Amino acid sequence: MKVIERAAYRLPIEAHHVSDSTGGVYAFRVNIPTNMMLGLSKDLQNTSKAKRSLLWHISRLAKALRRIYLTGEISSNQSPHIRRAFELSATSKDFDAVEALCADMISKQGDGPEALRTAANIARYSFDLAPPIYVGMTAKQTFRQRLEQHLAGHTGLYGRMREAGLSWGDCCFEPHEMAVSKGAVDIAESLTQSILQPIFSVR
Repeated sequence: MKVIERAAYRLPIEAHHVSDSTGGVYAFRVNIPTNMMLGLSKDLQNTSKAKRSLLWHISRLAKALRRIYLTGEISSNQSPHIRRAFELSATSKDFDAVEALCADMISKQGDGPEALRTAANIARYSFDLAPPIYVGMTAKQTFRQRLEQHLAGHTGLYGRMREAGLSWGDCCFEPHEMAVSKGAVDIAESLTQSILQPIFSVR
């Protein structure tokens, strides 16, 4: 089996670089914006604004990664005509631990431009190690064709992202080309989902 080296494309600005000739398993990951997007350019003047921007992005992305919504049903152990059933739902509670850790990290690094860039790089490294938010597969379509369907809102992914406060600009697309049969790609998708538990995958 031939597996191509990992590559990641920042969305939506790098979507046109995604392969239009191959398919396989793919993932969406959240990522911290570039230094330029955060306002951490070389001629940075307003460090307080850049610091607020970095903390805001870290907090928002971390909350999205930790977001879990569960639904289910419980019922009494009785015959169907007298059974009582209840629908249940639960949402994960956020304790703001990540926000406190990041604020502490930035305070230790300092408020200077270089210190903020270092803090941003540490945050990027941490988010790079996080599981993907979605894992999918494409065998009959190319990676770019499937990505374009997601970006156009023709799948349920964007709706789930939006409920968590995310946009495409918060994500990168990570294709993994697999030169195998469709059945093998299906298995690879299911195995990857089972291991990594992506929060926005639903099947």
